[in-house]
Amino acid sequence: MFRLGEPTISAFYASLVRLRIGEQGTAILVDSSGQVIYHPEADQIGTQFEDPDLLGRVLAGQIDAYRDGERVVGIAPVPGTPWGLVTEDEWASLTSASRSYQRLLLGLLILGIVLPAVGFGFLAHERRREALDRARLEQQMRVARVIQQTLLPKSMPNLAGWRVTGHYQPAQAVGGDFYDYVRLDDGRLGLLIGDVTDKGVPAALVMATTRSLLRSTARGSGSPGQVLQQVNELLVREIPPKMFVTCLYAILDPKTGRLRFANAGHNLPYRTRNGARNGSGQAVELRATGMPLGLMSGMVYEEVETTIEPGECLVFYSDGLVEAHNSHREMFGNARLQAILSQGAAQCPTLIQRLLSELESFTGRGWQQEDDVTLLTLHRGTPEDCGPRDKAGSPGAGHWQILDHFSLPSEPGGEHHAIEKVSRAVEKLGLSPRQLDRLQTAVGEATLNAMEHGNRCDVSKKVYITVKAEPTRATIRVRDEGEGFDHLRQEGARGEVPDVLSERGRGLLIVRHYADELRFNREGNEATLVFTSNS
Repeated sequence: MFRLGEPTISAFYASLVRLRIGEQGTAILVDSSGQVIYHPEADQIGTQFEDPDLLGRVLAGQIDAYRDGERVVGIAPVPGTPWGLVTEDEWASLTSASRSYQRLLLGLLILGIVLPAVGFGFLAHERRREALDRARLEQQMRVARVIQQTLLPKSMPNLAGWRVTGHYQPAQAVGGDFYDYVRLDDGRLGLLIGDVTDKGVPAALVMATTRSLLRSTARGSGSPGQVLQQVNELLVREIPPKMFVTCLYAILDPKTGRLRFANAGHNLPYRTRNGARNGSGQAVELRATGMPLGLMSGMVYEEVETTIEPGECLVFYSDGLVEAHNSHREMFGNARLQAILSQGAAQCPTLIQRLLSELESFTGRGWQQEDDVTLLTLHRGTPEDCGPRDKAGSPGAGHWQILDHFSLPSEPGGEHHAIEKVSRAVEKLGLSPRQLDRLQTAVGEATLNAMEHGNRCDVSKKVYITVKAEPTRATIRVRDEGEGFDHLRQEGARGEVPDVLSERGRGLLIVRHYADELRFNREGNEATLVFTSNS
């Protein structure tokens, strides 16, 4: 026999093969469905046990030994398993010699001792193995997350007239997403975003290797296509089988706004700008072709150059955003993303929060995130956005800060919600009660004007409000989705009273009276209210 407590099925099976019941006895093992899983005669294995009454007794857990005509039958369950053991021998054979009968008793005794040990030992071994597998996987995920988060930028670059924002949201099974930036010697800025196939530590290690290769190669001042080509040749020799990296590398000249980029199979970025008079905005894909890194040698990567104009925004993202599914297995998709971005570049300072909010609304709060979500935005501000800066390019007296950005449906009472949110946003500015009262009145009128006359009370259209602050003033932008209006004619000549016979004219008169300054964009669907600290 084998050792007590041997926690393997193979050892248990071997013990049955060696076990002898009397001179001609048999030992039969059956599973919970009555199928024979061991029999001395190989052709009986896999057949159905013939005696349903006896099968029911043994599977019910009975332990018994009895004489049935010319044979002696023993039954017993196998502890810790759904199996049952049946032994059979001829009565004459058992009584022909006392040693035979003693062997029967000894065999049953051994089975009574060994089978529980085998059953419980096997279960304990399986549970121990499963626990170790879970612990090993959890440790791998922790290591992968540490690698990934350690290598992400701790802060984003500060460029005069530009705003760069990044976000990484890991899934439970950490993937290989990354984003980064590289300051080049000539004052230009390199921007990177990528995604490694696979999950866990292997993906994290490939991500770390790729990031290191990209950074070191980019500092050689090569063009985006050349950098990707060189990194691809290095990765092809080292990357594990069935893994590759999608990556987009762009070089920005912050002085001119020129952006040159190459794409190694990554999601196409979007360029957003404010639209014409309908205020709908535009979101256009920036296309460049190229194979993912690490797939094959000799790849060439197309380079594309464009100029980012003041007020425009670029959005880079990973497939974890567009390939997210809701409970109906519908995908978030590029069309949905493009529709959100088409609302204009004015939302860029808070676009990442907006996209995450839209993603949560689409998937639901109980969503099990399937893949990492990585976002990177590049916004070129207008002169009024950025304010003056000192010669070194650091924020000067006019440095602005976004306090809040939100949207409201064009529903009755929406102006009150706007007043509440704007009031909370400017709490830290230390406005006097009189200043706060003026601001609240002007914001309420501007919001009401946007809902009623801009969106014509269409609840499917929204009003977008951005609150910004500088050391000496606060700025509130109120934008609707309407067609706009000829504000130059409506305002009249400098110093004249607007047309108070129209509803919009009366609202503008109130806003102009309480705000220190009131400006409109060219289309007439966005009002900028300015409040100075000494008013």
